[in-house]
Amino acid sequence: MRTRFIVATRHDEDAFFRGSLLAQSLEQLASRTGLLLEPAFQSAAGLAAVYNPAIERSQPGDRLVFVHDDVYIDDWHLDVRLGEALGAFDVVGVAGAITRSPRQPAWWAMEKNGQLIPTGPGTQSGTIKHIKPRRRRALGRFIESGLAHLAPGRGAWRRHWIVNKDGSYALGPVEQKGTTAPSVRHAGSGAGKLDTFGPSPAAVKLLDGVFIAARADRLLASGVRFDPRFKYHFYDLDFCRQCEAAGLTMGTWPISLTHGSYGSWGDGWRKAKNIYLDKWRD
Repeated sequence: MRTRFIVATRHDEDAFFRGSLLAQSLEQLASRTGLLLEPAFQSAAGLAAVYNPAIERSQPGDRLVFVHDDVYIDDWHLDVRLGEALGAFDVVGVAGAITRSPRQPAWWAMEKNGQLIPTGPGTQSGTIKHIKPRRRRALGRFIESGLAHLAPGRGAWRRHWIVNKDGSYALGPVEQKGTTAPSVRHAGSGAGKLDTFGPSPAAVKLLDGVFIAARADRLLASGVRFDPRFKYHFYDLDFCRQCEAAGLTMGTWPISLTHGSYGSWGDGWRKAKNIYLDKWRD
């Protein structure tokens, strides 16, 4: 069984493997088998342009993980967690909405007078640790916590990652003697704020798009895909609405990760919101 991490990144190959939180964190899973990383470098076409082709080239037994490049996977038992989670649900995330109201513009909030107001108790599920790396103090704590690569030499990441014929990347064995291979400190995520939204595992209606895992066979059979109209905003909510309409089960699962940002709610978000609310009126 393969676990395929699908990620769109603005970085080129070298910068992604040297500097992205995702690539660094996955190196701690080198002993796991069947782990593949499938980055789309210097991507600007939108997430659907990356995620949908990955679904189409899937094998029925694949586990697909759609994830942001600024996510650090703290959970070194990820393969076990995903096995449990995708045994209980068809689609899984780390945070989401247990309930959904009409015209709800965010999984965690309703909108009133132009302001996002968090939904009430019992409506949310899951946990995510967040950090704002642009803040100098937060960034310092972030680096000290062990989430920074210790040897970011150009091309040094090639000692860890092997490029397959299909363009995916797999972790290979690292020779310990006579090498200056880069390393990652495996200390816990000391930096950031732990945001707990509600109990997990739980069945949900909506999922946060920072990390969404799915059974490839269920997506292939149902025909559910990411709508290309949603490039970087509302792609996750729309995907969940499609999953629900297709009869796929969705839930949160306790998987430990740190997200390097909180998201944004600017003009792009507002434009995507109008498209989303026009598509899903209930």
